[in-house]
Amino acid sequence: MTSVALAKRRIVVCILVLIFVAASVVISNQRKAQILLDMQDYEKISGLAGFLDKSQQEVGENNEEMQSRVSGYLGNSDVIDALDDRPLVADEDPDLEEGVAENENQDPNESGETPEEYPEEGEYPAEDPGEAPTEDSAKNANEGASEASESTPVENSKPKPVSKKVVKGAASAPKSNHKATKGASRNTGNITNNNQDTIHYKQYSAFPKGSISRVAKGSGSFASNLKAMQIPTLPEKQYPEIPPPTKENTKGAMPFRFYSHNVKNGRRHRELDVGEVPWESRKRHVINSIKLNAVANTVVLLQEPLKFQIDDILADLNKFSPKKKPEWRYYGGGREDGLDGGEHVPILVRSSEWNVVYNDTIWLNDLSERSAVIGWDAKFPRIATYVTLQHRESGKYINVANTHFDHQGALARKNSAILLSEKFRTLNAWPSFILGDLNAMPDDESHQELAKSYVDIHKLTPDFSRYGHPDYSVTGFSGKYLSDAKRIDYVFAPRYTKKLSEKLCDSYTRPFSLQVVGYGLLHSKFGGVYMSDHRPVMADFVMKGC
Repeated sequence: MTSVALAKRRIVVCILVLIFVAASVVISNQRKAQILLDMQDYEKISGLAGFLDKSQQEVGENNEEMQSRVSGYLGNSDVIDALDDRPLVADEDPDLEEGVAENENQDPNESGETPEEYPEEGEYPAEDPGEAPTEDSAKNANEGASEASESTPVENSKPKPVSKKVVKGAASAPKSNHKATKGASRNTGNITNNNQDTIHYKQYSAFPKGSISRVAKGSGSFASNLKAMQIPTLPEKQYPEIPPPTKENTKGAMPFRFYSHNVKNGRRHRELDVGEVPWESRKRHVINSIKLNAVANTVVLLQEPLKFQIDDILADLNKFSPKKKPEWRYYGGGREDGLDGGEHVPILVRSSEWNVVYNDTIWLNDLSERSAVIGWDAKFPRIATYVTLQHRESGKYINVANTHFDHQGALARKNSAILLSEKFRTLNAWPSFILGDLNAMPDDESHQELAKSYVDIHKLTPDFSRYGHPDYSVTGFSGKYLSDAKRIDYVFAPRYTKKLSEKLCDSYTRPFSLQVVGYGLLHSKFGGVYMSDHRPVMADFVMKGC
């Protein structure tokens, strides 16, 4: 080949390389432009633009400054902002749904509210206790839906909770929570919102603490003392007889799934955490995540939602089911009164898959699980909702508890774990599961107490059957806790639960085997926005007769 021909060939190659580079640059620029358009579309659809416009009216910043600040949080999950550098398990934790930090330092007179007087040590209110919920109305309200027939939709036309002045050791209930769940007055993020749920969070922070002796020393019986102090108390329903597992009623395999998620209560704009968008702008991701992952026989457990948030979720899940017989139903009352007031820990199931044999909501305290009392060293009243489910197709039973332990009281967390373990130990002989946000790392005493009777599925599941994020379930809304790898959301199963690698039916102590087949910490950030400050936790099991 002559030198001239070689030179021509090199020139052609150089030209082709230049053309390829130019084309790559053009395609890259087009891709960037498309991504920018997609982000702008998401901003419009999600309501972020409106959120910024309204928020800047509150803080006095112009739209450009606010846009720069919030986009910095939403767009960079690795940044730890010094202005929001708060510990995870403390009074000012991002998991603390009530926004206590900003309320404790606020003068009550600034809000136009008259500070409530609390009785001194040993004193009890002498005023008329008011009209307490009747036994029948409280029972119907706490069930949420029919227990056996399940032929009617969830009705929450519950009686007006008793208005009360809470004495040391007792939790407050709102005067009425129904208006806050309907129409424009719902707590959907509007600045002008007057939702009672958010107002009562400030009152929680001011509650004095009590003890068993202080309540018991009042005149009359323990029950009458609670009534005199106007503490919401619900009657206990009789637990039905559940047939024990046998070779006959455990035949075949029953796969089922748990989907647990702390969805963050829907608070008003001025109470939003850094990087948080209103419930109306993030609920679509929360609901769609449930839809995508709710395969056959899924039990959904949520922490922190207020009543209107549960209504939003159920309305979407039941969009294509008959109004008179909705497919999805929820069970569990609020922590303020056992009815609609305050945060819930609801359990959602499909009525076509599960028969809810029994359901109840209890308070976690050292006085009475039937009464809205703050327990031990907790900062807020804490509850647990539990159900006994019968699988309609196979006839097998499972017991499931959903809870949200206190963020501050270590003793409260430990004793809450003991209380739930004892509750399930005597319930029946079928498998029992405890799930939820325990507000504690695995080295906490509450985890150790549960580990005496249960196994942490995160530790039991090998890497090859584990999906999603490795070892942390809480993120915050700005992603600042990712580097801390905090895991405070759990799935606890019976200690006899088998791994995938273990042989089934190798024991003669029970006529069935229980095996975990999958586990995952799911993704929670879409389009630069976290749908909650926690990630969903999911676990798959199979119960098989031997």
